[in-house]
Amino acid sequence: MELVLTLGFSTNAQKQINLIDEHLKMRLQTPTLKRDIKESIAAILTQPMPVDSSGSERHTQGRCGFCPRNRDRKSKTRCTKCKIPICLEHQVKVCQKCSN
Repeated sequence: MELVLTLGFSTNAQKQINLIDEHLKMRLQTPTLKRDIKESIAAILTQPMPVDSSGSERHTQGRCGFCPRNRDRKSKTRCTKCKIPICLEHQVKVCQKCSN
């Protein structure tokens, strides 16, 4: 009787580990997850740390590309096409239907 219970537990435990592994792999892809948590997950999964591809896309604050230089307006928001920083005055909101 104990052998059957142990085998049943073993297969259930393996299924649980597989579910956790999949969840951890998905968590590892989260761009806003803190680095120390990513390192812990990578250690549990025994795989190397993924390289942040979003690091090259991360933009710091920049001067608005449309304002005169003497205004010195800075913004973290950028144009989705040309990546120029845009202040609130020069931003245009467009619905998804019209943007296509």
